[in-house]
Amino acid sequence: MSLTKKISVIVFLCLLIPAAWAFGEAEAKVGVVDFQKVIDVSIAGKAVNAELVAFNEKWKARLTDKRKEIEAIQKKIDEDLVMSREQREKLKRDMAKKFVDFKSDEKKYKEDIAVLRNRKLKLLTDDALKLAKKIGQEEGYQVIISKTGTLYYSDAVDITEKMIKIYNEEYARKPAAKKNE
Repeated sequence: MSLTKKISVIVFLCLLIPAAWAFGEAEAKVGVVDFQKVIDVSIAGKAVNAELVAFNEKWKARLTDKRKEIEAIQKKIDEDLVMSREQREKLKRDMAKKFVDFKSDEKKYKEDIAVLRNRKLKLLTDDALKLAKKIGQEEGYQVIISKTGTLYYSDAVDITEKMIKIYNEEYARKPAAKKNE
């Protein structure tokens, strides 16, 4: 093939690509979703957040009570100068035991809150992904992408608010027993 023919083919292909692209754009329906916003703003997301806050407050109160017990024993050891050596040693052992219990409970709390948060976040994320797929199929989207990692998109393709609205409606229809699953 001669050089002129090669150049002609390359020029033809270069002219053909934008035309094909424009044709493809006319039919493509694209949606962008801010999944973090869906999780933060939806009723289901707020319910999970409230559950995590309540769990956190319960554990913080328990740990605060245990810390106060340890501090009270330490204060008694420091201030009671007429205490016998045996009493002092017994209090120190009690305080050491309570401190070990406190650290054990603190570790358990951190593990439990992490497990609960991850489990609930997975449920929310799974629900949001299923909903995005449902919207995509029902409304003829060729692709729905996450806002995360997207450099630019027009507000016209952002379906986050629509998704939050539908998610809230579906969540409201769920029986109470299923809302926490």
